[in-house]
Amino acid sequence: LLLGLTGDISTVQAIVPGGTVGGDPHITKWDGNKYSYHGECDLVYVTDPSFEDGLGLDVHIRTTIDTSFSYVEAVAIRAGDFVVN
Repeated sequence: LLLGLTGDISTVQAIVPGGTVGGDPHITKWDGNKYSYHGECDLVYVTDPSFEDGLGLDVHIRTTIDTSFSYVEAVAIRAGDFVVN
């Protein structure tokens, strides 16, 4: 799993505009459908093996529970051999 980047989710939004993840967490897909996930797990947010002529793109998100709410704890992005952790 590609996880470990903590901080602002705008990093992901800059790479994959249109979809969003925020709050505790609320997810908006590119087709406009909205979901809320109030649990703890690792999510595959984006996977596109054809990105940049086969270079490939993966975005993984880790959610964590903190007493009465959950939140995005970490994000990792892989494009080709470049990984942001």
